[in-house]
Amino acid sequence: MKNCPFCQNQNIRKYGVRNNIQRYKCNVCNKTFISKKKLDPIKIWSEEKKIIIFNLLPAMESEVY
Repeated sequence: MKNCPFCQNQNIRKYGVRNNIQRYKCNVCNKTFISKKKLDPIKIWSEEKKIIIFNLLPAMESEVY
């Protein structure tokens, strides 16, 4: 489990995503911080989005500009 980098408390919650980086907020000191690791878009996409995107990729590759 992550700790707040400001007060070292473990009482934190997810607080949104920005540029594929998960943000957190400490419930004790109310400061926000980010994890050092970017999220993998494949892991956060729903199964429905994956199916749509992967079905569109071959069609996009065959188009000539």
